[in-house]
Amino acid sequence: MKQQFDVLVVGCGPVGGMAACYLAQQGLTVAVIERNEHGYPYPRAVNLDFFTLTVLQELLGEEINKIDISPWEEAYYFLDKNNLNAPFADAHFSPVSELGAPNNFIYQPKVEEVLRNQVDQHPNITTFFNHGAMKLHREGDMTFVTIQHMADETFSTLSGKFVLGCDGGGSFVRKQIGHNLQSLGDAVLFLVVDAIVPHEKFKGRTGGYKVGGLQIVDKQRPTTFLPMYVNNRCRWEFRLNPDDDIAAIQSPENIYQLLEPFANREDVTLVRNTVYKFNSLIATKWRNGRIFLCGDAAHQTSPFIGQGLNMGIRNTINLCQKIVLFHHGHAREEIFDAYQAECFDPTKGLIKEALFMGRMLFNTSLFANLLRSTISTIRRKKPIDIGPQLTPKVEQYPNSNASKRSSKAYGKIGITTKEGEQFPLLFFDIYSCRIFCRSVESLDQLASLLGSPTIIRPRFYHVVQEFSEQAEGYQEIKSTDPAMVRKLFGGNSYILMGHNNNMIGMYKSGQEAQLIARYKEHFNLISLAN
Repeated sequence: MKQQFDVLVVGCGPVGGMAACYLAQQGLTVAVIERNEHGYPYPRAVNLDFFTLTVLQELLGEEINKIDISPWEEAYYFLDKNNLNAPFADAHFSPVSELGAPNNFIYQPKVEEVLRNQVDQHPNITTFFNHGAMKLHREGDMTFVTIQHMADETFSTLSGKFVLGCDGGGSFVRKQIGHNLQSLGDAVLFLVVDAIVPHEKFKGRTGGYKVGGLQIVDKQRPTTFLPMYVNNRCRWEFRLNPDDDIAAIQSPENIYQLLEPFANREDVTLVRNTVYKFNSLIATKWRNGRIFLCGDAAHQTSPFIGQGLNMGIRNTINLCQKIVLFHHGHAREEIFDAYQAECFDPTKGLIKEALFMGRMLFNTSLFANLLRSTISTIRRKKPIDIGPQLTPKVEQYPNSNASKRSSKAYGKIGITTKEGEQFPLLFFDIYSCRIFCRSVESLDQLASLLGSPTIIRPRFYHVVQEFSEQAEGYQEIKSTDPAMVRKLFGGNSYILMGHNNNMIGMYKSGQEAQLIARYKEHFNLISLAN
């Protein structure tokens, strides 16, 4: 049996499921190939940032209400598991909107269940669950994938104009196209324990724990503790030491001993425990013709800033947007050259940042402990603010003329809308391209951008000191910090932002033609007409 599709998606975890839904909603025919008949029954990723939630809401609509979301309120670094009232460093978070906060806990099996239902029901998607991809080859612009039914071992051949390898760290697609993973740092073994504990039963911290994450730089065993409050779920990650008996430490008795500083045995319902190797890897090439690597197939990170799944979603949506533009005749094929060019450096940077945060956690040398104690004493035990390390960074696309100064200012600006809504600018309208302007006198010269394809059509925001009658075609926003706005614009009149908080460019009044040209160049647009 041979079947032809626009896109073949190999793997139906969250990355593959969201890619399939996105492409199908944009009118492409999609085949989803997944070895497992049912979703993975245990939690792996536990954190979704605001961008990922925004994409999920776009794809799922009201179905997103079936997913329990628990917004982070705090994050802490401690130097001793027996003293959880004196943080060495901390961060506090506020909701970005009703949808969530910068970081949000979820239960991954539920997310996958809702996504799979959406995949199953969409008329543009054909599912091949319980099928393994066995062979891949390309002929011209088409790629052929031979699949085998895992139950009756029958074979079929599917073909597609595009193939997305969303099939995890051991990716079949990556191996078939011969691309390698580069190590960015040492792998570390951790014992991961998922459990259910009524939140009022936690102990060790006066006043209890809010939703968030605790990194504990314990001398004997560095530990991460995540009180998620998603149906009373929580997680611990204990670093394994070289002299640990890995099989013995996973016994229930030993696990209860490890949990004792946080909860009494009778209050803990163990869900699962397993040993994970936290890798820091990135593929040297993400593309072979129209075959692409996505998610863990392209990059893997340690979990210390909670961005593994999130950066997979961000990068994959970036790619899917390009596929849609090309498929519908809006963009040239050269647009695919930008997938890795735009995503590689930010992804590599996040992996290295997670490595740095991890080293802060599990470096328990005498010198490191002395340094921490000295810093704490000098600061009179006032915690260090680690909020900037736990929020997505503003990056610059290749050939951007934006300054580093503006990039740093962007994420620090709070705004208010005329309706009284308050947001950090970093998370405002995160799913669309945006143009921020300081003056609207020449804004009509950018009107041609409103003829862009819908998925990249920019929204215009006028940053004002005082609200006025809103004009047609843009929205007024007011900054809570005018000095930071001046630093952000740096004498320019316009800031062109792409998806995922990336700066494409900055322009002065009179440079509207250059802005339009840069916008078209960035998306390899054939024209600005739909």
